[in-house]
Amino acid sequence: MASTPGAGRAGCPGGAAGIERGELDGRLDPDQAIDQLAGPLIYRRLLAGRTFGADYVRGLVGDFLRAHGPRP
Repeated sequence: MASTPGAGRAGCPGGAAGIERGELDGRLDPDQAIDQLAGPLIYRRLLAGRTFGADYVRGLVGDFLRAHGPRP
């Protein structure tokens, strides 16, 4: 099923709030943001059978914020 940009904003209030505060690029689809953040964690734990710690999660979130921060 295809996602409509912005359709899931009610399901991701943090993403929508970050966009409204100007902390995230306004073109970011909050549903895709969840996919990009949760996907690696789910893959690593369920499919690869590996664990992850706080440093891994911090790195993942930091990479996400650098990629999706506000644009001039």
